[in-house]
Amino acid sequence: MSNELFNQSLHLTARLVERGDYDDAALVLRPWLITPLSDALKSIACINLAVIADLQGRDDQASAWYDAGIGYDRAE
Repeated sequence: MSNELFNQSLHLTARLVERGDYDDAALVLRPWLITPLSDALKSIACINLAVIADLQGRDDQASAWYDAGIGYDRAE
């Protein structure tokens, strides 16, 4: 997968979050976790998913996404 395409996804996610479309923003990011993307970029996706969950008031889910991001970060 292209890093440029991932970056475009992050920009789209940011626009969706600004509009309050949290479920759609998460939908944009989740598929990246099953691609051959680097662990560092998967960690970024997880951290963004954690922020989205936090904005939705889903504290347990946010913590789980942070933990997943840390796991990818440690893998490198």
